[in-house]
Amino acid sequence: MGNPENSPPARPRTVPEDARWDPKDPGFEWVAGALDEEGRRHGAYRSWTRDGVLHGESNYVHGKVHGKNVNFHPDGTVASEADWVLGLILDSVFYRSDAPTTEPFAQAGANVWSVRYYTKDGKTNYTIRYFMRDGTECGPDGNALPPRPASVSADARWFPDMDRWVDGAIERGTNNQVGHWRWWSKDGVLRHEEVRDAAGQPTMVAQYEATGTIKKKTTRTAQGEERDYYFDDGKL
Repeated sequence: MGNPENSPPARPRTVPEDARWDPKDPGFEWVAGALDEEGRRHGAYRSWTRDGVLHGESNYVHGKVHGKNVNFHPDGTVASEADWVLGLILDSVFYRSDAPTTEPFAQAGANVWSVRYYTKDGKTNYTIRYFMRDGTECGPDGNALPPRPASVSADARWFPDMDRWVDGAIERGTNNQVGHWRWWSKDGVLRHEEVRDAAGQPTMVAQYEATGTIKKKTTRTAQGEERDYYFDDGKL
């Protein structure tokens, strides 16, 4: 039996005549764009909500999103922008709205106006940056960043609740911490270091003294665990 929710409603005045009713994606029910010979989306596309509010602008190459993808808040301001390569999302940015919206935004302080996610492979975010409305970079709490010490990686982000600079990649979809991770004190002293596998499990954990000298290192393999302890001068 047909579902009344999927039945085409009256076309809103804001939706052009060449747009078609395609309710498979909530919030993008009206779409305008061409199809290739196999019925896949191809070329420039625009999408509107059921009520006729412009929600998205994107580009497709034989069914895969490719190029700039933009979504809008109900008031027409930009909600998010992302670069895509044949269905793979790369760098993206999300913007807060002054008006009520159903668009997603990061859990962040009230002064945070935009959040940017950076990736090299489309599978992990190697860093996340927070910005105020005027474009000034800030922490996730919306407060100004402390000065970045020269010893701290340029990709490291500030975690005010930990009082630490942190550098490491997060897998998209799972939020697993993967690869090489480092934690520095506010003044730039390396205090903790980990190497994590593809499942997010630590294979190496190193702890450092407040002076920056290594204190303990634990290495884990399928054969077992090895622990190295160090004197105050860094000698094993």
